[in-house]
Amino acid sequence: MMDFGVAVPVIASFAVSAAAGPVIIPVLRKLKVGQTVRDDGPQTHLKKNGTPTMGGLIFLFSVIVTSLFYIKDYPKILPILFVTVGFGVVGFLDDYIKVVLKRSEGLTPGQKMAGQIVVTCIFAWYMVSYSDVGLDMLIPFGGGACLDLGGFVASTAYMLKLPLFILIVGLIYVVEVLSVIIQVTYFKATHGKRFFKMAPIHHHFEKCGWSETRVVAVFSIVTALCCLVALAAV
Repeated sequence: MMDFGVAVPVIASFAVSAAAGPVIIPVLRKLKVGQTVRDDGPQTHLKKNGTPTMGGLIFLFSVIVTSLFYIKDYPKILPILFVTVGFGVVGFLDDYIKVVLKRSEGLTPGQKMAGQIVVTCIFAWYMVSYSDVGLDMLIPFGGGACLDLGGFVASTAYMLKLPLFILIVGLIYVVEVLSVIIQVTYFKATHGKRFFKMAPIHHHFEKCGWSETRVVAVFSIVTALCCLVALAAV
C-alpha cells in the first residue's frame, strides 16, 4: 500500500518544479546564461553551446519551498535542507563563473572541495552537538554498528543512519569519481597518456560511439538495479 505521507511531498516538489521551469528558463535565456562547451569533448555536445545553465535553481527552489511546509512537523529536515542549499550554492557559483568568465571548468577542484568541506563540517558539528540521531548506522546485509564517520543524498542517508548504502545506491557516481582519479593519476604517471578516452567515464562511452541517450539509459538501469540491491540489504 502506498505511503501517502511520503508521496505527497514528492508530488508537491515535482509540481513546484514543473511550474517554476517555464518561468525560470525564459529568464535564464534572456540573461544569456548559456553554457560554454569544451572543444575537446564529444562532438555531440557542441550543439549544447548556449544552452541555459543554472537550471539546478529550479530543483533547489522546489526543494526549499516544499521543505518549508514540513520543517515544523519534521525538524530533521532542517540539517538536510542546509546541506542541500549549501552544496547548491557551490554549484551556483560554479555555473556563475562559467557564464561570466566563459570558463567551462568553473570553480577549481580545490575551491569546490573547500566549499563542500565547510558545509559538511557545519553539518557534522550539528549532528554531534545537537542531533539525537547518534553515530550508529546500518550495515548492508548485516546488523548495526557504531562508527565515527561524519548534498542531499549524503545528509539524508546519514540522518537515516544509512550512509554506507550510498556506495550501493550511488555506484554510478562512485565509478564516475574513480574514473577521474584514475585518469588524472595515469596521465601524470605516464606523462600525458590517457587511461580512458575521456573522463568522467560517461564521456569515454560517448567517445566509443554511444549516444548520450544510450549512456543515460544504461546508467539509469544500473542505478535502478543497485537501488533494488540496497533495498534488499536493509
